Amino acid sequence: MPDNSAIANDSGNDSDLSLAKRLRNSYPDTSSDTTKNKRRVTYACDNCNRLRTRCDGQSPCMHCTKVSAQCTYTRERKRRGRAASQKPKSNANGKSNETKRHKFSSADVDVPPLHPAPPPAINEPTGSSSPQFFTVDSTAPHSQGYPNFATVAHPPDSSSTSALRSTFASASHELNDADSRESESSFPTFSLRQIQPSPGTPIEKYLQSPISRSTWPGSLDLDNRSDQLDVQSTLPISNGSLMEPNNQSSSTGQNMEMTSPRIPNRPHHQDPITIPNIPKEASNNGSESVETNEHHTGSFSMDYPTGDMLYPILQPIANSLGFIPPTLACDLLESYFNSSPHVLAHVLRRSSILHLERPRPTSRALLYSLMMVSAHSSDHPAMTATPTTRQDVINELLGLTVRNLRPYHNPMVMGTVDDVITYIQLGTVTSASEFKGNSLSWWHCAWSLARDLKLNQEFVSLPEEEREERRRIWWLLYCVDRHLGLCYNRSITITDAESMTLFLPTASDELWHSDSELMPPEVDINGRRRKGVTYTPTGRGIFGYFLPLMSILGGLVDIHQLLLHPTIDTSEVVSSMSRQIMVYMQEYEQVLSAWDTSEGGMPLTYYEDAWRLYARQVLNVFQILVRIPWDPITLLNMSDAEYNRNEISESINYAISVADCINKIFDVDPSLKLMPFFFGIYLLQGSFVLLLATDRSVASTPPAIRKACETIVRAHEVCIVTLNTEYQRNFRRIMRGNLESIYEGDRRSASTASPNADSIYLRKKDESRRRRMDLLSLYRWDAGGSGLAV
Repeated sequence: MPDNSAIANDSGNDSDLSLAKRLRNSYPDTSSDTTKNKRRVTYACDNCNRLRTRCDGQSPCMHCTKVSAQCTYTRERKRRGRAASQKPKSNANGKSNETKRHKFSSADVDVPPLHPAPPPAINEPTGSSSPQFFTVDSTAPHSQGYPNFATVAHPPDSSSTSALRSTFASASHELNDADSRESESSFPTFSLRQIQPSPGTPIEKYLQSPISRSTWPGSLDLDNRSDQLDVQSTLPISNGSLMEPNNQSSSTGQNMEMTSPRIPNRPHHQDPITIPNIPKEASNNGSESVETNEHHTGSFSMDYPTGDMLYPILQPIANSLGFIPPTLACDLLESYFNSSPHVLAHVLRRSSILHLERPRPTSRALLYSLMMVSAHSSDHPAMTATPTTRQDVINELLGLTVRNLRPYHNPMVMGTVDDVITYIQLGTVTSASEFKGNSLSWWHCAWSLARDLKLNQEFVSLPEEEREERRRIWWLLYCVDRHLGLCYNRSITITDAESMTLFLPTASDELWHSDSELMPPEVDINGRRRKGVTYTPTGRGIFGYFLPLMSILGGLVDIHQLLLHPTIDTSEVVSSMSRQIMVYMQEYEQVLSAWDTSEGGMPLTYYEDAWRLYARQVLNVFQILVRIPWDPITLLNMSDAEYNRNEISESINYAISVADCINKIFDVDPSLKLMPFFFGIYLLQGSFVLLLATDRSVASTPPAIRKACETIVRAHEVCIVTLNTEYQRNFRRIMRGNLESIYEGDRRSASTASPNADSIYLRKKDESRRRRMDLLSLYRWDAGGSGLAV
């Protein structure tokens, strides 16, 4: 074996050709003897190293000769293993060996420092008649030095990380040899590890939550790089979010690799990504147009003409929407503001987004996310062209959303209000899918970024429309936080104390979506605009009826978490808090009952009557939650002494009232589409006590309980059609089996059964109960349980 160490210590003045010859001559020629094993080439050429292609060490090598590419050996030569901690030794001439090795020069590529300087502080803008990006004054967190966005861009690892790694364990890294001709350009190219999901894997499986990526700063998905460079090429950038393409990579001479999620149905062989050497003046100025070659390379692309966009807000992203016709793109944007089960609340103003002359400056990721949410329920004819069209469109829009979400990829990029709304859209879609537990990562990003942007504070110098957007975003996150605390058996994140200085949103969605000028709450002479947490209804819609209910639910979640404390006796505190919560619920019920007519004295509309029925149904569920355990297994296994308490009988009566409210809801909202995202968990928690009542029935089940069970089954079937989730399918199966047991017991009581038939009935009942307990054990609300996050 020749001594290769002499090669590394030779003078660096030799030409590339002589270096390649020495490498080639270091090993005996085995080309004539095919029976011998090929020796490993320790030093590949630059092109083969970049493309991860086997190199034979020749000059030029066989691969570069085949593709007519320039074959060079200019990379820095390094040893295997961990780098030495001590400084390199100097040779006799006083120069270290490091200075003799070949490196990338600064003229080849503009490599940013590992720790870029913080962005300058952004002052609060003056009032403006047209909607502008939200920029907060010098008291905002992002202007006090350099914020830490690690919690925003890299939340704690979840189960999705391990699932992602296992899914991509057999990823392909091949590149087409012919494509390497196009990779030769005047700019240096860096290779990406081309990751492809296994066939049939939905994109939500690996784009559903933020995951840890490369450890170097500014790790961005460089696939479809042009989408990121031109995030706001024609619109101003808000909140100091300065796009710096040159700050999105850092490497010093060696191969740069990173793992980036990719879209299904994309070609397996793509060109290496070329990073343009964009001047810093253009990259730092959001109003200056950045010249990009934006082209959608997905196999789903149909190259529709993009000049027919009705809404100007879609023009900056028209080139990336070639996979759908322009009419569908406009329809998706419209339908987002009309009716979609995935829209929790309208935090964006319709008249600003769809304005035909001066639309609201909006980030690319937010626009993609709005269309992605609408694509789930759009009835446009193009969405049903083929059985897979809808899912293909959703996957493409989801991929575009994630690739253009700047704080998600780069913690050094300042987040904006648009990014918070984008996180909300992604969290909502994931929560409504089968990957509910992974949605918490998106929601944690939204909660953290909302705090950093101080959305819970009032800035009077901002235009009222921007202030109202900020209020709606914060209070929506407040509602979702408490809702998910019930869904996933977790403590709340947004406290009441940090929400007490923020005005409540305007409860009228009609006013919010109109072109009317919004009045600041400070000039409200009637004093109807309140600040902070409220426990009584203030109007229609989610912020009028539902927000006070979520304030009550926050107290119930706190009580439940105190009861689960393993060491401290919290019985006295829980008793006091429970009494206060009951007072709040009584006040809510009184105001709700007195709301017989609208403000103008006219009878209630169907829409408002539906909200009142939903509110009363949720309130009855809260009456159950404050009295009995939340965990179904604990509830069904309670002793006879516990079952005979007054709280159990009261809870059963409230469960029957819940079923009565649902029957009335069917009259005004047969599809249960008014609030499908929130409705499921309250339907579920209001049904556990009915299982307990039927399970403990010695004789025939009372007709009221039987009717309530039938209503619950019907409601679950309707919910599955509107928003299909696994826990609803499982609980429908449980309730159906429960009803079969009820009907069988009624038939036995009406007829004379033999002892053998009695034993068969009891054996079937025990088997049915065992299967029911197995299914319910998936959803636990005890200590360590994760609720619906299976």
